[in-house]
Amino acid sequence: MSLATSLLCSPPQSLCPSTVDPSLPGVDTFAYELLLPCSLAAPALARSVVSVLLRSHGLEAARDAVLQVTGELLAAACRFGGGAELRLSLSWQDDEVWTVVHDGHLPHRNPRLGARCEARREDALALLARVVDSCAGEWGHEASPGPRAGTRSWAVLGYAGACAYGSGAGRGAVGTSVR
Repeated sequence: MSLATSLLCSPPQSLCPSTVDPSLPGVDTFAYELLLPCSLAAPALARSVVSVLLRSHGLEAARDAVLQVTGELLAAACRFGGGAELRLSLSWQDDEVWTVVHDGHLPHRNPRLGARCEARREDALALLARVVDSCAGEWGHEASPGPRAGTRSWAVLGYAGACAYGSGAGRGAVGTSVR
């Protein structure tokens, strides 16, 4: 047997760890990027995946707010994205969950068309604005130059605000009923 064959068939022990850490990943490793088709199924598919990721990283208490934000950002991106693929990025930074969506909608050269399109996107993200406000977070959208040319939409939710979402403890208390 040649040296190459023996290395491929039985690599040295230093190349193959004998133990695998069975614990779940922590919040510090919560960083994902998903490519999704620009289709009506994208928000539901992403919410399913994000739900598993949040649970895996011990962030399940923020699940409802993060899933609502994910769905709203992707629904708007599908509406305006022009059929291009969508890029969903999720990360944990400074006790905040960041959700970013890139779509292929390029800025308009005509300022009037740009202003009308901006107003339509703002209208499409009205529920997102209420959810983010109830979590005391931030959101926005802007032109995204370079290799990811198009539009970058994002929401940042503080963990405490996202955990309180829908419980009546948040600022706007979206999702609660008053009797």
